[in-house]
Amino acid sequence: MNNVFMILVLASFFAALYFGVRFGITKFQKQAGHHFGRNGLISLGVLVISAIGFGISAPATDLTPTQATTKIRQALKLDHTLDAKAEAADKRRTKLSKQKRLLLAQVKKAELAKTKAEDKRDATSTSIVTAEYKQSESESRASSSSYAAASSRAEESSRQAASASSQAAAAASQAAVSSSQAASRAAAARANTNTNHTAPVNNGDMNTGNSQKIVGNINSHIYHVPGQAGYRMNSANAVYFDTEQQAIAAGYRKSKR
Repeated sequence: MNNVFMILVLASFFAALYFGVRFGITKFQKQAGHHFGRNGLISLGVLVISAIGFGISAPATDLTPTQATTKIRQALKLDHTLDAKAEAADKRRTKLSKQKRLLLAQVKKAELAKTKAEDKRDATSTSIVTAEYKQSESESRASSSSYAAASSRAEESSRQAASASSQAAAAASQAAVSSSQAASRAAAARANTNTNHTAPVNNGDMNTGNSQKIVGNINSHIYHVPGQAGYRMNSANAVYFDTEQQAIAAGYRKSKR
């Protein structure tokens, strides 16, 4: 047991000496970021505990210098190994810290992009609603314009129909006057014929089928239109009309053949 404590005392002594020298060099050179280190504190603790254990334990045979040197080298090698692992752990911790900062930056960027996308979506929705409202308003105005135009056309058609009716009434009235005048002339002619007791001139001298106008017989009050079967009559009894309406208004009826 005494030998074990002796080895621990020597190993911890040299380890503490090593870490102390390195700490002193860094302080002398004023290099920031270096401290005595966890391994140095462990070495001092082991040194104190080993010294106490060596003093309390029973005396034993001492190690040879070769054995002591071997133990010290092993202890130093172990210390270097632990130091390298500590530095590797520090590097990993630094790398993880960088990765954490990068991830936080990416999350913040993603949240900003999401906010912009939501704002753009809201703006697009507002634009669509506004466009639909404008389109509906435009269609309403177009419908109103179409209705007004249709009403105007209907009024114009009504005025034209009223004007046409007035013209037709005027034409019918004029035809009635013309027929009345023709009847008066025919009656005067018959009266003149009866007074003179003379035979009519050109008795049966015309055929109604050869006329290109509507021919009425003043005696029978029958009219013939072009295309009907004609018959011979005296030209003195013939009355001519431009339209069948004029003949009807004058009291004539159409021939049945």
